[in-house]
Amino acid sequence: MPHSPLWLPPKPAPSTRGDDWHNRAACIGHERTFDDADLEQHTTSRKPTFDATNDALAICGGCPVKTQCTTDALRIEKGTRSAERFSIRGGLTPTERANTKKA
Repeated sequence: MPHSPLWLPPKPAPSTRGDDWHNRAACIGHERTFDDADLEQHTTSRKPTFDATNDALAICGGCPVKTQCTTDALRIEKGTRSAERFSIRGGLTPTERANTKKA
C-alpha cells in the first residue's frame, strides 16, 4: 500500500532568496534509497538486510541541514506512534524519532 513518506522535505516553491533549507538537503535525488530504507524498517522478514537504511543514514550524516530536517520531522510527527512514521529523517530512524523528547 503506497504511502506518502515524511522523510523527504517537500519540494519548495522557487525562492528568490535561495535560502530555504529544503534546497540544500543531501537527500534530494536519493528518493529510491530512502524508499528502500523505509521498506527495510517495516519488513517482517526474519533476516532483513539493512543496506538501504545504512546508505540513507550515511547520506543524512553528511547533510548540511540535518538539524533543520530533524526539527521539522519531529514537529510534523509530534504525537504519532513509531509505526506511523516513515523512513530516515535527520539521521534518525522512525523508532529513534519516536523516542526523542524534542519538539
